[in-house]
Amino acid sequence: MKQFAINLPPMEVRYKDEKWDLIFRPINVADLQVTQSAVLETGESLKRFMPWAHYEMSAEDHARLFMKFHAQYYLGVEYHLTCVDAKTGEFVLNFGILPQKRFNPHAVEIGYWTSAKYQNLGIATLGVKIMSAVCFECLDCDRIFATTNVENVPSARVLEKCGMKKEGTLKNYLQAPSEKMISNGLSAERTSYIYAMFPEDRKSLPWYHDVLMSTTALSVYGKEISLKELSLTK
Repeated sequence: MKQFAINLPPMEVRYKDEKWDLIFRPINVADLQVTQSAVLETGESLKRFMPWAHYEMSAEDHARLFMKFHAQYYLGVEYHLTCVDAKTGEFVLNFGILPQKRFNPHAVEIGYWTSAKYQNLGIATLGVKIMSAVCFECLDCDRIFATTNVENVPSARVLEKCGMKKEGTLKNYLQAPSEKMISNGLSAERTSYIYAMFPEDRKSLPWYHDVLMSTTALSVYGKEISLKELSLTK
């Protein structure tokens, strides 16, 4: 019986090494308060490149959004995950995996943001590595890509450290922001870079083996499997 597929994602992913012990799990309403607190703490850096950080939403709107994310996860539509420190329960980062169902359901776009407390610690890079391995080994993805504003140099560095290659430049890729959003700190730049990686890149990634050895995934059937074990079945 197959434990994972593009429409059968892990119920939980755990990464543990000498420094970090991280749990990735589907977003749910119980995460709302800690996520909102992290958004407030991370405010300025989020507002620079994240249009959603400028949207005005009520508490009810946020709750409905989180319920929507939770439902989409189990329906195989989009995968939004909260990452927490396994020891403290603190919010670390938020991660999204978005299957591109129109042309290739095995191609996914990834996105992420890191809590202010965990910025500049290599967590964003580690998170992309972990979830890229999950995409390849659990979801059978044949393309992983990400876009980043041309002004967002740190984000581009994260993708490059993970072994993603720049495929091109997307002019007017982003919707034109309002004057209010710009005055509140959102970049007016609308051009993005697009980066991607593929299954055949795995052998040349110096970090890939270590991440496989340190990561387990919990299936919907309650079985916890190491990514290394999964990779041997490919």
